[in-house]
Order: sequence, then C-alpha cells, then structure tokens
Amino acid sequence: ITGSFNTAKAVEDVLQKANPTLSSAKVRSMVTSELGCSTPQIIDNGDFTELELLHVARMIAAGKKSFCGSNCLSPQVVVLSKQWKQKDLFREKLMEELKRQPTTPCYYPGSVDKNKSLVYDCKQFGSKCTRIVAPSVSEGTKVSDSDHVVVVECGTPGEEGFNAQPLLVEAFGPTLSIIELDPEQDEDEMYLANTAVPFLNDKGNIFGSLSCSVFTPKSKGSYERETVQKVLSTLNYGTVAINQMNLFGYSTAALGGIWGGHSLETLDQSGNGNIGDLYGIVGNNAAKVVVYGPSLESKPVIDSASLPPPVILDIVREFVCTDSILKGMGNALALVISRTFYGTISYLPIVGRFVARK
Repeated sequence: ITGSFNTAKAVEDVLQKANPTLSSAKVRSMVTSELGCSTPQIIDNGDFTELELLHVARMIAAGKKSFCGSNCLSPQVVVLSKQWKQKDLFREKLMEELKRQPTTPCYYPGSVDKNKSLVYDCKQFGSKCTRIVAPSVSEGTKVSDSDHVVVVECGTPGEEGFNAQPLLVEAFGPTLSIIELDPEQDEDEMYLANTAVPFLNDKGNIFGSLSCSVFTPKSKGSYERETVQKVLSTLNYGTVAINQMNLFGYSTAALGGIWGGHSLETLDQSGNGNIGDLYGIVGNNAAKVVVYGPSLESKPVIDSASLPPPVILDIVREFVCTDSILKGMGNALALVISRTFYGTISYLPIVGRFVARK
C-alpha cells in the first residue's frame, strides 16, 4: 500500500483484529508499505559557483512545485550550514526559482487544510513564513493563495526560537522549511559527515527515511572522494541522490533498484519493505539506492517552467519502465505511430462530422 503513516497503521490494526493469534511482527510482515518523508535537501558547506547555486535552487523548486508538493518524495526541508558563507545568496536563488516556476493547484484531499494549519502554527510559534506567489501552470487553471509555496525559516537546532514542527510531520503540500545546522567546529570538509548525517539519521529530529538529496560543489572535488562516499553510505535513507533530484530514485525500481524507506529505520515512518528488485539482487538484505547526478554546472533535466511536450515524457517513460532497451524502443515506436495516426485522422472532415453527430 501507499499512503500516510496513519493509513498503514490502520491497515495493520485491522489485520491484527482479524488474526488475533498472530504476533505483531507477523502482521507487520503481511504489509508492504511506501509512506512519506519530510524529504531533506542537504547543501554542502563549500564554494559554489553562481550557476551551481542556480541549478540547485531550480531542482529543489521543481521538486517542491510538482503536484503542489502532494507526493511522497517532495522536497520539504532545506538543510544548510549556519557557517556557510553563501547561504543568503542561495536563499535569493531559491526564492527566485519558486517565483519563476508555475504553481499547480493542491488536488489532494486535505492537503490545503493540513498546510494551512502547519503554517498557522509556525506563525504562532514566531517563525518567519513567506508565501511565494507565482504564475499558474496554465491560463485556464485557477490557483489560490493556499496553492503557493510557503517558505518557513525554522532556525538552528539547540538555539532559542528553533521550530522543529515542520520537520516532524510530512507536509504533503506546498510548505518548504529551511534549517541551519551549526557545526561544532569550522570544518568545511567534514560538515556533512560530522553534522548533517547524525542530525538527519536521528528520527527524533526529522520524519521518515524514504529519500533525500545531497548537493556538493565541483570545487570540493569528485564524488569518489572519501568524505562524500562516507556520507552516501551512512545516510539512512532508502534513496540518496547526489547533485540530482531525489525523485529519480523512484524510477530505479523499474531498472533493478528498490524504492522504500531505509531498512535501519525501525519506526516504519516511511513504510515497511520495498518495491522493485526485479533481478532479486537485494532480497532480504539491507540496501539503498544511490543516484549520481552530473556536475551542477549541467542544466537540470526538469524545470517546471519549461517542460518538454507530453509525448516526449511518454517516450521517456516507455524507455525507463521496461526490462530491456529493445522492448522500450518497440513500445516507444508504437506510441509514436499511434499518436501520429490518431492525431492525423482527428483533422479529417469525416471524423469531424462523426464527432459532431455523436
């Protein structure tokens, strides 16, 4: 099943009542669930070029604004170092991208009310909340104030005024929070491993373990350096994307990878078990997916302000959601032929008359 943490628990409760002789562990094993996460976007403490900062902001904004944030892998918490010299410049880039990329309506039942309540509580707490108004996704689509992203400044853990609430619940809507972690020492190279990872792995600090993204600049070296590999291996998330949108972890389930919460997260906040593993490589072993992106100087694949035509996205889907390249090519070719055929006959007069008579 997929849904919220409460949904999964309700299903397990029904199974337990129907099977009172079974242990809770046995009932739990009967349910495979993919639930939510307060998905963190972790920015390294280093020297980014302005182009790199722009592309990080563009990816986070695109992920947040997709389906108005109503999906299980929507970015929710931007994690910065309090000592990072470029944090204010990055905020500017992020706000510009949230304003540039269009807003879609919140379609999911209860999403608007849940996020209104969350933002209201944050304002009452004293957190700075900024609503970023953007154009609608299309001329014929109406959006309200409640559909636009609200950025919540949560502060620094351990300091007066820190607001942890937006980290401890899945927003499942247009709320994006920013926190600043304070390293014990001024150490750029070890910030991620010594400060960010321990904070995020503690589920008393942040909800869920489904997926996350880590962004690190080219100036700090390659992905193969020991400090980065340590971060990728120790972050307890089912998918860890580096310099890439975490949503691409989901597509790996159709390519032999897995999708689900991290196996060491025993609270089941992001669910139990996983999907995928088409080739039986993972089995019952603990595993995660690591998605490597290109250099941050490369233009992001997804920009909700300039999406490719729907047919291109459908062709990409046919290539991704298949067990062989040859089969994917065949499916894509069939899709193009059928779309071309039906698109052509829709302009023929006889078809137009037939449609009018119906």
